Amino acid sequence: MSINRQKRIFLSSTALDIPDIRAEIHRFLKEECEQEPVCFESKSFSVINDEGLHSHDISIDAIKDCDILLLIIDRRYGGLYSGSKYPQYKIYNEEIPMSITWAETTFAYDNCIPVYTFVRQAVWDERPIYKKLKKEERKYDPFHVDDTKENFEKHPCIRPCQRQTPVKSLVNQNRNFY
Repeated sequence: MSINRQKRIFLSSTALDIPDIRAEIHRFLKEECEQEPVCFESKSFSVINDEGLHSHDISIDAIKDCDILLLIIDRRYGGLYSGSKYPQYKIYNEEIPMSITWAETTFAYDNCIPVYTFVRQAVWDERPIYKKLKKEERKYDPFHVDDTKENFEKHPCIRPCQRQTPVKSLVNQNRNFY
């Protein structure tokens, strides 16, 4: 294997709330880093198939051929995984429906694909407040996380899967989930 081979980097995040960030990361990876971004916005990423697969399953399948998964966590939990090929990614701990972003990330972990996670600073900074008030059984409505309080609890940033790599915030400070 050539040392200078382009790396295929899968971009995983919610899509509707951060199209500008996704577009800039795609441009940066392709033009400045000369790597191959893999994301549904790419012309080479096809959600049309002969097998009748859901677009979520096609997305997860695309991760198989990637070298890295780049996870961006912002305000939203995102849409629930709606495919059928990977039923193990529908529910976490027999109680929490998984988002497609969470399913993609878990698939990467399950297949030993390195995951680099970036969390918007405002979302990261709100987490200790939420944890403290929850422990004190006080009501708290998140300010920097859209969706409902229930989704804030389910957000991969708040309740990550068992296997984790260090988190780096968007301001490049090394941190981990704990």
